[in-house]
Amino acid sequence: MERYATGKNAIPPYAVLIVEDSAEDRYAYKRYLQQDGDYRYRFYEADCGAAGLAICQQVRPDIILLDYLLPDTDGLAFLAELCGLWAVVPPVIMLTGQGDEAIAVQAMKNGAQDYLVKNQVAPSVLRRTVSSELESARLRLELQASRTALAESEGRFRLLSESAPIGIFLTDPQGYCTYTNRRWQRITGLALSDAQSDGWVKAIYEDDRDRVVNAWQQFVQDNTEFLLEFRFQRPNGDIRWVIARAAALRDAAGAVIGYVGTDEDITERKQIELERDALLAQAQGAQQSAEAANEAKDVFLATVSHELRSPLNAVLGWTEILQRRQLNPEAVEKALTVIQRNAKTQLQLIEDLMDISRIVRGELRLNKMLVKPNTVVEAALDVMQPAASAKGIQLIAHLESVGTLNGDINRLQQVVWNLLSNAIKFTPSGGSVTVELKQVEARSLKQAELTVRDTGQGIDPEKLPYIFKQFYQIGSGAEGLGLGLAIVETIVQLHQGTIHAESEGRDRGAAFIVQLPLVQAEPLVAQMLVQQQ
Repeated sequence: MERYATGKNAIPPYAVLIVEDSAEDRYAYKRYLQQDGDYRYRFYEADCGAAGLAICQQVRPDIILLDYLLPDTDGLAFLAELCGLWAVVPPVIMLTGQGDEAIAVQAMKNGAQDYLVKNQVAPSVLRRTVSSELESARLRLELQASRTALAESEGRFRLLSESAPIGIFLTDPQGYCTYTNRRWQRITGLALSDAQSDGWVKAIYEDDRDRVVNAWQQFVQDNTEFLLEFRFQRPNGDIRWVIARAAALRDAAGAVIGYVGTDEDITERKQIELERDALLAQAQGAQQSAEAANEAKDVFLATVSHELRSPLNAVLGWTEILQRRQLNPEAVEKALTVIQRNAKTQLQLIEDLMDISRIVRGELRLNKMLVKPNTVVEAALDVMQPAASAKGIQLIAHLESVGTLNGDINRLQQVVWNLLSNAIKFTPSGGSVTVELKQVEARSLKQAELTVRDTGQGIDPEKLPYIFKQFYQIGSGAEGLGLGLAIVETIVQLHQGTIHAESEGRDRGAAFIVQLPLVQAEPLVAQMLVQQQ
């Protein structure tokens, strides 16, 4: 089928089909149009409807001048035939007689673009009407082409968007959401209807929400780059990390008509980063622990050397004096007392080292029996009273009868001795050490609670978590190996008990509280125990 290009001054010219039974009128219409200096035309003529339709099957005219009254049909029937021939009918100008305006209106409803009254057709009117309809047809074709292209573009966008592995969203110029793809909906757990306007904000993880909203509002205001990592929380509670990017959509004039953005799910990558950071922190902690352990070993070796040498030097010194000099009985007694005290000190150091060695190897064992805590505490007070008196420290005891417990009496005495010894050592002359023993309910069990409270130098709050660690010393000038409290804690734990320290700070004193579970002894056994102890 022959086709003709359209457009002003186009070559080849516009194809005009004139369906008119009057040869005189056909000639007049051609002459009028040929006088148009702006348009060129090629004419096809038919004197009846059948001839006109036959031409239309061979040539698609750009415009048709159609007489309403034809020998074999009328204009309305001809229009119906054209609509069956083409999906889009070329512009049709109906030519009617005087008084046929009603028919012309009906023709326009059936597809004609305009009508003219035949005896009123002036040359300029015909030229203007034809050129106007041709331009309107051209514009309609361009508009339809644009719509088709836009629909195809939107279709491609939808196809790409719905198959994209990342979340995609669109907003209006104010930044309110208008579209989300399926991937975005899966990431957030929100349907499009829930995300529209500012509904998407409720999917942001609460801790990130203000930061994201402020960044988005700033982006919409300044039209700068939007790039942000944050978290979405789905309705089921799942949290997804995303990296969001957005840019402005602009029209041909550069005005913002909306925004397009993407949300890429980076949860797995973020989890790997968090695990890596955790491993790095763990490695750094292990390195710091190793360095601290090495430093502790160095300090420990130096301390052991000093602590073992000091009493040994005293023993050797007084031994040499006894060997070389003739001393009076009082001096000999003093020498023997010093030797004995330092020998006991060295023995205690060695015992502590052996206990720590057993603890490290997991070999510290208890010889358990039924024990009266009151007896243990009273015995320890008797032993430590001379040391307290020598230093001018008052020992105060408030001991209630608390029943019996199943424990190692020697190890329990070691606990009380150690706590009392520390309290006396770190309390200045004129101070006091108070020992309390009572029964309490803790962890759904009856417990014997021992509290040793002093008015001494106290413990800095930041040091409290470390005082039960091996080789840890509260003060830089403290004597000893720093093993006593570590041993005490282990012994207490082996008795299924607990121990903790309290202090309000430097020079505010300290308290150590021990809780040990009690047992309900049979009356006869309890009586025998009382007699033995």
